[in-house]
Amino acid sequence: MVKSILNASSVNQQNTVSAWEEEIYPCEHTLMLQQNTDVRIASKMTSTCKDCNLSQNLWLCLVCGYLGCGRKFHDGTGGNNHALEHAKNSKHPLVVKTGTITPTGEACN
Repeated sequence: MVKSILNASSVNQQNTVSAWEEEIYPCEHTLMLQQNTDVRIASKMTSTCKDCNLSQNLWLCLVCGYLGCGRKFHDGTGGNNHALEHAKNSKHPLVVKTGTITPTGEACN
């Protein structure tokens, strides 16, 4: 009996474990998403920002299909903020960085 008490998980240990377990809940934006169905997305090989010629660090708007480059970093690298400007101007709430999820919604390695 003493051995089982010493080996038992304490409430504190159980709370620590549950704090590290990931629970994913959909946000209201994904639940209420209305996508344009007539959007054609370019293949990865020919994808560039719609406002400049950058082909890396691209973000896809899940509402309308706009493809824009990411933020400009403090060191001058990165994009030209076109995806961010689109989100601010259009009020479209959902984007995904290209290459981070598969067509079935799974995370890429």
